[in-house]
Amino acid sequence: MQSGLGNPFYSYYIKEDISYPLFLLFCKSLDEDAVPNDWKESNVSPVYKKGDRSHSENYRPVSLTSVICKLFESIMRDAIVHHLETKLIIGNLQQRFRKGTSCLTNLLSFLDSHKSHRFRKQH
Repeated sequence: MQSGLGNPFYSYYIKEDISYPLFLLFCKSLDEDAVPNDWKESNVSPVYKKGDRSHSENYRPVSLTSVICKLFESIMRDAIVHHLETKLIIGNLQQRFRKGTSCLTNLLSFLDSHKSHRFRKQH
């Protein structure tokens, strides 16, 4: 079982206690254009994929980083995407970066427009 902030169950119960200190930390990081050194470090662990376990190519690296850093990145990403969408800077074709969309919705949108274009050409 996970322990500390990486455990969602634990994080749920301490969110009220840590939200303001995290807010201060995030503001300081933005004001100083710097992040704590701990956020820049990660533990890279090999994770087995398939095949012979004695061959290194059958493993992929997984980087374990700070949960607080991931939270900060998520907040920043959401704020940037919201700004880009509300200011109409990001187009509708940028499906992968928008909530509720994916490469599949982009492909379906393309196929629909292609089908419509072919239909108009025929008539």
